[in-house]
Amino acid sequence: MRENNRDNPSSQIRSKLEELAVRPSKKRGQNFLVNATIAENIISAAHFPIVSKVIEIGPGLGALTHKLAAKYRDFSIVEIEEQFCNNLQRVLPSSVTIIQSDILKLDLKSVGTDLHIISNLPYSISTEVLLKLVFEREVVQKAVVLLQREFAERFAAKPGSKQYGSLSVLGQLVFKAELGAIYQGGSFYPTTEVESRVLLLEKKAVIPSPEEIANIEKILRATFGQRRKQIVGSLMHGLKLKRDVVMQSLLTIGLRGAERPEDLEVEKFSLIAKSFAGVISK
Repeated sequence: MRENNRDNPSSQIRSKLEELAVRPSKKRGQNFLVNATIAENIISAAHFPIVSKVIEIGPGLGALTHKLAAKYRDFSIVEIEEQFCNNLQRVLPSSVTIIQSDILKLDLKSVGTDLHIISNLPYSISTEVLLKLVFEREVVQKAVVLLQREFAERFAAKPGSKQYGSLSVLGQLVFKAELGAIYQGGSFYPTTEVESRVLLLEKKAVIPSPEEIANIEKILRATFGQRRKQIVGSLMHGLKLKRDVVMQSLLTIGLRGAERPEDLEVEKFSLIAKSFAGVISK
């Protein structure tokens, strides 16, 4: 039987989207929260201090937005859809800053510093947004995002697991990553075919410099490009170096060369990058 109950959250969202002449975009990975309790749980999990500068990415119809606007004085939203921006402008307090922009093209420094970011992230740009937070880490203090479970668990993965990879290493060199609650596809409209999970990030006290990150990326491409190979072989191939050069650098940091990248602790990649800095930064 077709659902005609106007009090049903999914029906309300569908009606509002029709009113705004917006169709959920698969390309943009737009899925709207239908459960108000989930929105409250995400905000509670964030534990952002009241004085924080809070940025919401992709508010859509405002499932999180209204609650955040009531809680934080310094609150901004970044939304790409003009119709959503116009709709939220009509209903939000004037103190809320509305930025109509593609988050991937927005320089976060233009928004402020010590940013506390929260979002029900579109599935289609989850990895890109997470990497943006890593690369613009100077102005990001904390982030709490709801995203596809696979991506959340990949970011927070530990050595030895199947999910552990370049994203895990790069992300955890900058942020302390913690996994939160899991939500089923029925928590969204349109319903998703996969589960979502909350990911909590807090910037570490000591993080790599831009130059170090650039070198670490080269090491990650070389090693995880051939993740089942021993690192001596993958570094020789990926960095185009002779075996004796590679082994000399590895031995200085206590590695034998027989290790595989999926088994190395996050910090080891930083040490590898430093030991190879003279040959890979040229």
